[in-house]
Amino acid sequence: MGWALCCVHPDDLPSIRKAWHAAVAHPENTVAVEYRHKHKDGGWVYSEAVAQSFFHDPAINGMLATVRDTTARKVAEESLQHQGALLEAMVRNIPFDFWARDTNEKIIIQSEQSVKLWGNLRVEPETEATIPSKTLESWQNNNAQVFEGNIVSYDCALITKDGECSEYHSIVAPIRDRDEILGIMRVNLDITEERQVQEDLRESEERLQLVMEGSQLGYWDWDIKEGEVRRNKRWAEMLGYTQKEIEDSVKQWTDLHHPDDREAAWESIDNHLQGKSPAHRMEYRMLAKDGQYKWILDQASVTKRDVDGTPLRMSGTHTDITQYKQKELEREKLQSQLAQAQKQKANMFCLP
Repeated sequence: MGWALCCVHPDDLPSIRKAWHAAVAHPENTVAVEYRHKHKDGGWVYSEAVAQSFFHDPAINGMLATVRDTTARKVAEESLQHQGALLEAMVRNIPFDFWARDTNEKIIIQSEQSVKLWGNLRVEPETEATIPSKTLESWQNNNAQVFEGNIVSYDCALITKDGECSEYHSIVAPIRDRDEILGIMRVNLDITEERQVQEDLRESEERLQLVMEGSQLGYWDWDIKEGEVRRNKRWAEMLGYTQKEIEDSVKQWTDLHHPDDREAAWESIDNHLQGKSPAHRMEYRMLAKDGQYKWILDQASVTKRDVDGTPLRMSGTHTDITQYKQKELEREKLQSQLAQAQKQKANMFCLP
């Protein structure tokens, strides 16, 4: 026994001695003990000994034991424990609300963010009863669908244990082992800020629309990559069309240009896209639905570029300046006629 104990790992000696004394005290029972003993190569080998005392039997007067090498099993167990600890650490540090339940709907794992929102439902499952009823009702309804094998994805408002209401995108899915459902898992992504941004954007677009309508400006927004152009109602009405009659294409714009203005208009836009001008600004003629040409002041600039500086989006306005141009042309005509009259008058005084 002394020789054997000298090969046992020091940390396992108390277990060996305890098992020995238990076997001696209760010879009717077998005693099992796991321990490490030194291999001849200097390493440690995991073993399991199953022993029974026969000191009461004069024919044996000793301890009989079977010993088996459990190193492979122990290494596998430690690997599983490590993987389990790693998985739990990963879930715990997920930066959003995540939890999983078994088939009895008991929480088996939960992220720290989830604990902040709902309490530690794994350690203290009774705290789930303190969660607001509307939130619990939402959970229960969706959990039932997922246990039937469905994946549920939806947006909802949830009230936390502290009474705070936030908007979430929730995804609830079954945990499967082939065809067997072992539990369910849920992810709640906080989209409150995103929803607020969307609402602010909607309000901003409404204000812009009101400004455009009040100022009688036609508005256009060109997605350069997709080749699509959005235009407001006034843009179409300016030329006598309804908004439905106007296509969301660049070609629609160029087709309506006066042939003498088309090339110059494109050149102005192209110069701005290439960074040769701070903005696109040009007066040109566009064909109205009644067959007449209207003078349009077009002003625009690039509103979005990619990381390389390539233009992705360009926005601008149309102003109907037909009356202004007509008056300007009339003024130029009068000035020309006046100049001609003055020239004729001067010629009269120069006659011999």
